[in-house]
Amino acid sequence: MLEEDFTEKEIKTALWAINGDKSPGPDGYGRRTIVQNVLIFQDLVRLYKRKNTTQSCLIKIDLRKAYDSVEWSFVEEMLHAMNFPQRFIKWIMTCITTTKYSIAINGGLYGNGNLTYSSANMPTQGLEDVCEATGYQKGTLPFRFLGVPISAKKLSSLDYEVLVDKMTARIRTWSLRNMSYAGRVQLINVVLLHIHTYWSSIFILPKAVMKKLIAIWRNYLWDGKEQTNKAPLIV
Repeated sequence: MLEEDFTEKEIKTALWAINGDKSPGPDGYGRRTIVQNVLIFQDLVRLYKRKNTTQSCLIKIDLRKAYDSVEWSFVEEMLHAMNFPQRFIKWIMTCITTTKYSIAINGGLYGNGNLTYSSANMPTQGLEDVCEATGYQKGTLPFRFLGVPISAKKLSSLDYEVLVDKMTARIRTWSLRNMSYAGRVQLINVVLLHIHTYWSSIFILPKAVMKKLIAIWRNYLWDGKEQTNKAPLIV
């Protein structure tokens, strides 16, 4: 039964059986979008630039290894001993051995991933104690969260270079292909403008950044490159 094919009706039944306040997604938030998560996080970080804010720290954890305290070979042996199908055992072991995350818990098991923190109005000795006790590294703002920079102050034009670099990187992978104008228009509308929409839903992009982006899109449309001196065919 564990290896049997499933039907669309079974999937629908399982999903509809989930309570209204739950989500089948990895974040567990059924009524919150990625953009809303970024905006909430940004509002929290903005408090860090205030001089009279409460002493606090923000810990950023890059999740890595799963089941750090479980002997994987033992799990596999137990699955075989309980006569689970080989295909099912392979699925389970793939989930266990390839999933990565780290756990930070007060009092121990601080995780072995990339752990950094930023603080607000904390004394120097307190910061040193946190580093010594947890092994965390003191981070700096801005840092990346869900693909965008998070900062306690207004982002500068230099901070938006990440967006410009992301656009140019995409175009460089496409420049090796011989595409028609229609194909390039489709990539601009579906990929590049989608990235722009995500960023503009969070930030008010400066005019200088928008000028760069428009130039990149225009150059790719007419010459297939992010930079070009070729005159457009249509004025």
